[in-house]
Amino acid sequence: MKLLSSERGISLTEALVAGIVLVLALIALLTLLIGATKTTSVAKIQTTATELANERIEYIRTLNYDDIGTPGGDPEGILQAEQIARGNVAFNLSYAVSWIDDDADGTLGEGTDSDPHDYKRVEVRVAWTFPFPGSTVRVTTNIREEEPETSPPTIEFVSPTPAETTTAMISVGSVTVITPVEDEVTLAALAQDTDGVIDTINFYVDNHSIASWSTINQSSVTKSCKWETEDFQDGTREIKAETFDNMGVRDYRTRYLVVDNGAPSAITDLTATASRSPKKVDLSWSPAMDGTDLVHFYDIYRSTSASGPFTKLARIYTTDYAYTDSGHSLQHNRTYYYYVDALSPLQVVDTEDGFKTPSNTVAVTIPHGPI
Repeated sequence: MKLLSSERGISLTEALVAGIVLVLALIALLTLLIGATKTTSVAKIQTTATELANERIEYIRTLNYDDIGTPGGDPEGILQAEQIARGNVAFNLSYAVSWIDDDADGTLGEGTDSDPHDYKRVEVRVAWTFPFPGSTVRVTTNIREEEPETSPPTIEFVSPTPAETTTAMISVGSVTVITPVEDEVTLAALAQDTDGVIDTINFYVDNHSIASWSTINQSSVTKSCKWETEDFQDGTREIKAETFDNMGVRDYRTRYLVVDNGAPSAITDLTATASRSPKKVDLSWSPAMDGTDLVHFYDIYRSTSASGPFTKLARIYTTDYAYTDSGHSLQHNRTYYYYVDALSPLQVVDTEDGFKTPSNTVAVTIPHGPI
């Protein structure tokens, strides 16, 4: 049979060309795959190297500050080149440590800074050569020496003494009161620092500065001043002694004094209510003020005449500002006159130097008794 020309087979040359093209394509594809694999491997190695560098940084931060350096270096220390294996990769670690003179401390450079070695700069370098040589990973950190722990300064009052303050109050009947003060008071305090020096001492009354000393530079020192109490309102005042050492560490103590330079305010609303049975008179009033403090001590007076004489019935401590006069001395169909004295703290503890203020006088009649 005779073959048509369109039915002829592939020649050897054509088959050879096709094979070459296929091989070249496979080679190109394999090259891409190898490149991608290498890129992935290098990325993983760089990640591992970075993690290793950060681990060494954390380790270095745990070292004693004096050990952070290299043998024979400046600063000198214990950090030496080393090799660490992770997986099938051997990493070569090296260290560079240098002193840093920080211009933030106000001085810079040798000859002007009393200590140009403000902190250390540490660089960790991680390199590798197998299976793929790569660039060196570098991680840097600054490490400053921690300030040594110090004992804080202490300050204690020398004057006023505890007997003049709330630590030792005076008993008046069943009630205790703070010893009052008047005129001029001496404030004194002892400040000490066992591992430094005292820099500053301050005295305050109700947070108002009374006296201050700075740049003292002594490990133990007593300072005193005069406080003119008349410059402040009567009442309970907070006294504070404060100190700072050369590291800026603070200590303070507070005490409370009652200032009494004048009389309490007057009571103008005293009222009296009489009862027939039982016979009694109930007194009530609004509290008087002694400067900034409420007055709690009162003397109660009674008379059968508006012009007196008045007899003191009682001295009371009260927080409800009331008093009941009862007993056999009261008589029906008789008028009685009452007033109360508001007492200053000094009057309570010392009648010669104290102050008192009388209230308004009220009259009340006991109603007729039962027939």
